[in-house]
Amino acid sequence: MLIEIITLTKNEAYNQYTIDLSKGALGLNKNFIVDEKEVEVQFENGQRSKNKWYLFRIPVGQFDAGIPNSGESVLNNVRFARILLDGIDETTTLRFGSLDLVRSDWRKYTKNISTDYMNDYQDEGTGLVDNENFFVGSINLEENGAGTPPYVLPP
Repeated sequence: MLIEIITLTKNEAYNQYTIDLSKGALGLNKNFIVDEKEVEVQFENGQRSKNKWYLFRIPVGQFDAGIPNSGESVLNNVRFARILLDGIDETTTLRFGSLDLVRSDWRKYTKNISTDYMNDYQDEGTGLVDNENFFVGSINLEENGAGTPPYVLPP
């Protein structure tokens, strides 16, 4: 089973992202999956079952190659997205919690932000800083609330 996500512009140019949804391809750190949660739910008929949720993070710059009129320029004016399913031979239920286009453009500042008072501020922002052990990421209640220790909103 494949899911193809297509971002479409007004002039019919598009980028395509293909995701394999077969059971063997669903796993943490594979196939754009960055988190998975298994929760027990009770349905309206009283039955209980375990459902698995996957968090996919698809970098918009990693679109499928070989599509005519695709490219980075398509990402400047995305107005629509389509989801196409292919290769489904049996009854399948897909639930989408949300489909979000999120910008995450954090960068490391590699210049020296401290000043040399002995040098009349001449070195401000010119020297390089060692950022080898510095990593950029995000933490939020939805994804990190059930961790150990659980993330809670600061006061």
